[in-house]
Amino acid sequence: MDVLQSIKMLANKARRSDGWENFFTGLGVQGKDKRTGASVKWKRFSERDVENLHDADDIAHRVVNLIPDEGTKKWIEFKVPSCPEIVEKIIAEDDRLKVKSRVNQAWAYSRLYGGAAIFIAANDGLDLSEPLNLLRVYEVKSLTVLHRYEIFCQELDYDINSQNYGLPLYYTVAPRNSSSLYRVHYSRIVRFDGSKLSKGSFESNDYWHDSVLTKLFNVLRNFNLAHDSAASVLQDFNISILKLKNLADIIGGDETNLLTDRVKLMGLSKSILGSIVVDAEHEDISNLSTPLTGVDKVMEKINERLVAATGLPHTIILGEGSTGKLSGAGESEDKNFKSLVANQQELVLPEPLDYIYDVILSAKKGPTQGKIPEDFTYAFRPLWQPNDKEVAEVRKIMAEADKVYLENSVLSASEVAESRFGGEQYSLETHLDLEKIEIKEMLEDIELKNRMNGNTENPIEKEKVINE
Repeated sequence: MDVLQSIKMLANKARRSDGWENFFTGLGVQGKDKRTGASVKWKRFSERDVENLHDADDIAHRVVNLIPDEGTKKWIEFKVPSCPEIVEKIIAEDDRLKVKSRVNQAWAYSRLYGGAAIFIAANDGLDLSEPLNLLRVYEVKSLTVLHRYEIFCQELDYDINSQNYGLPLYYTVAPRNSSSLYRVHYSRIVRFDGSKLSKGSFESNDYWHDSVLTKLFNVLRNFNLAHDSAASVLQDFNISILKLKNLADIIGGDETNLLTDRVKLMGLSKSILGSIVVDAEHEDISNLSTPLTGVDKVMEKINERLVAATGLPHTIILGEGSTGKLSGAGESEDKNFKSLVANQQELVLPEPLDYIYDVILSAKKGPTQGKIPEDFTYAFRPLWQPNDKEVAEVRKIMAEADKVYLENSVLSASEVAESRFGGEQYSLETHLDLEKIEIKEMLEDIELKNRMNGNTENPIEKEKVINE
């Protein structure tokens, strides 16, 4: 077989192979395509790794803390319609136990370390290894925040009917800087999980999820390297070059002091005179400038990559002007950020808060003496409020819609007035009293029937309908 036939056979083989592999270009071929040697592997960061990154890097610090800080800033509003006076007692207990502060810290710790927990110190007369009995809780003494390196998982819950299935039944609590160890039942622990891992990585990570900084490490490294390099280039942007006659002889003749003094004198003359004085016969000076063409474009792409990786708006994560070209782009990014935080509130906080307030309100020494009101609710206060102009525009649109309803007899004037202005504040929701509507329709039927029969109005029959 000659060389030409060999090449043809190899070419045919290359054409028959997968579209990502080509013999001649080396695309996809092991040993020729450098990409085939690359692989993706999750790397677990240590406790100290994430702490160093958080404490030393301003962007990492923002990524960890911005969402928890914004998400707990306006906190929540309690409601007990059947007994409004209890609300003040609930607020006082919430303040005493520092629920807002503890939730903020646990949420931030979960993002930093990959997991955190709030230990509920509830006095129910049972050992910590026993399930918390809400019917026996006398008092909630305190809430203690622990990060995942202070609380270790033990003995998994394999009961598929359990809400705790696949998670630890018990935890060993080992607070930092303490020699004490506590075996604690999961019902006394409120978990906060970090960035979600796959099932296999979750299990290998001692049943905790991951720090939000893990996936950002390479992006943060490139971001800081690029900015540090740009600053270094600026330092060397304009270099003065001094040419001296017989420089080698000066250095070799141990006259370096004269050289040093001459350079200092040049620098001094530039500072005082704004120009440099040189010896026309023996010295020459020139400037060498470093070109910066394209640096701004590179930095822009580096910044965009960081914004994409963090998922936070440009103005929020970088603390600079909006990238938007249209008026109001910065305000739009702020709204988007608050919308993101509100979404995180709904994803992260309800389950922990539901349980915390169940325990607090179950306490005999608590604000409700152990009886949880059936109509007790709480809601996150809005993170964003429309300005006066936006409020006016919304009300105008609603008024136009109400006008259509009124003209087509869909709603009555009283129904519109009561829906919009009957509550504590203006409402866009339309509330209808179905019983009143039904009575009105029955009375209209009676009136129509009487007119058709030529009868006069029968007030007794109308009163009968209303009473029924």
